[in-house]
Amino acid sequence: MKRNLFIRTMTGKFIRMLLLLLTVSILTFTLVSMSPIDPLQANVGQAALGAMSQEQKEKLEEYWGVNIPPVRRFINWASDFVRGDMGTSLLYRQPVSRVIGVKLSNSLFLMVIAWLLSGILGVVLGVLAGVFRGSWADRLIKGYSLLISSTPVFWLALLLLLVFAVWLKVLPIGLSVPIGVESAGVTFLDRVRHAILPAVTLSITGVAGGAAAHHGKNNSGVGRGLIMLFPCLIYILCCP
Repeated sequence: MKRNLFIRTMTGKFIRMLLLLLTVSILTFTLVSMSPIDPLQANVGQAALGAMSQEQKEKLEEYWGVNIPPVRRFINWASDFVRGDMGTSLLYRQPVSRVIGVKLSNSLFLMVIAWLLSGILGVVLGVLAGVFRGSWADRLIKGYSLLISSTPVFWLALLLLLVFAVWLKVLPIGLSVPIGVESAGVTFLDRVRHAILPAVTLSITGVAGGAAAHHGKNNSGVGRGLIMLFPCLIYILCCP
């Protein structure tokens, strides 16, 4: 029964996601088609476009499908997209699928680090608040959770950038890799160093929710088991 409910739920979410993508793509094509901006001038530039002959302009218009009706252009794009061809990025001069793959891998790397940090610290703080219920540690953890939950993530990110990247200059201020270094020269430690600030920012906010959730579960049987197990773990780790 639960399995069927899970399948129906995931199927419904997948269908809604497809409908959302279809709606967004149609709206995007409609707005681009209605835009008064000349696509050749926007992508090539006024100076380069003025230096081209009429034949060169016609070839570019044919290559980019400027004169194709919007409905036909959308159908061509959608059919290529279904086959896995997302086109070529005008900015990166690379296939769009490759650009998305690089950006997605960086996002997943950051998400895993933030998820692990926030998960581990959230459980530890939640169990500590349950072990020392009513003490100053419990009040401090609950106050931290309330304060961080009310803090905008972008403000916290700007504050950490200001302190560690601008004032102390111990961490990079942006990007996922060092500036001016080819991909072959980027090491794993370089990626970790550039992921520290964003991962810590996401972890700080995630820890607050995790600590509050585990603190609330301490009244359950599982929570009481964790509370009883936590001092034992501390004793095993700290004592030879």
